[in-house]
Amino acid sequence: MSIVKMILALSVLSISTFGFLNKSIDLSSIMLFLLGALLLTMGAEEIKKEKKFLGYLLIIIAFFNIFVAFQDYFLS
Repeated sequence: MSIVKMILALSVLSISTFGFLNKSIDLSSIMLFLLGALLLTMGAEEIKKEKKFLGYLLIIIAFFNIFVAFQDYFLS
C-alpha cells in the first residue's frame, strides 16, 4: 500500500509542478483525479489502522475530488 501511495504522491507532485511551470497546458483534472486516488488509498490505510473517523473523512474528500475532476474534464 505504501508503494502505491508513494507513486501517486510523486505523480501528483510532478504533474502539479509541470502545470505550474507550463501555463499553456491545463492538467488540473488529471491532478485532481490522482489526488483523489491518493486520498482514497490514505483513507483505506487509516481504516486498517482503526482510525475510522479520519479514514472515512479522507474517503469522502477523495470522492469529492474525483467528482470535481470528472466535472472539470467533461464540462470544460
